[in-house]
Amino acid sequence: MDYPDLYPPQSVFDYLRTKKPLTYKLVPLDLSVVRDSIPESFQGNFIQILSITKGASIQIAFNEFDRDKITFTDVQHKFGLYQKVFYTNTAQAGASCLIFFGLNEFYIPFFKSDITSDLIIKPKIDLVKQYALTVGNTPTLLTMPATSRPVKVVMYNNTGKTIYLGDSSVSVADGYPLFDGQNLPLDFHPHYLSAGIYARVSSGSYTLNYLVFATEI
Repeated sequence: MDYPDLYPPQSVFDYLRTKKPLTYKLVPLDLSVVRDSIPESFQGNFIQILSITKGASIQIAFNEFDRDKITFTDVQHKFGLYQKVFYTNTAQAGASCLIFFGLNEFYIPFFKSDITSDLIIKPKIDLVKQYALTVGNTPTLLTMPATSRPVKVVMYNNTGKTIYLGDSSVSVADGYPLFDGQNLPLDFHPHYLSAGIYARVSSGSYTLNYLVFATEI
């Protein structure tokens, strides 16, 4: 025996649609218009500046207009319960911003289609230097560029001899061996390196070639 639906699907959807809380909201603002603690009602726990004109800023106080204001100048976000916010901004000709309010809703813009955007972290190699160091049978200090940034060093031994690496007292017995035809990549940060890297061979005089480059983010 078939029983009639007590709650037809459409009526359930209609009920949910009328009762469902507002979980997010987008608010565009023209920052050329002056605001002084102008309220915006939304009960949420997340707010994010989705976009803002470069060089522009907006201040936001949460819950009460006389609370300390937080200044937003970039794509930034804040977690925390609030039931109202208050906008304050000076007149900034041609500037605007777009604000995302969320209730358990997070907007995470990990990927942007515009690869020239300031939102993309674009590391670049802006220091490259090659060295040819004469290494003898006494420890010789490797020359390094004057930089405070992390650097990568790639050594190549084409001397036909084993080169030994270590500190200022490195010897054939205790040095790190770099064999003929071998590459050795190193990563280090000058801030944490209080002593240099030294190289030597057992006898004679040879040239150690190495490449140093640094990245800047």
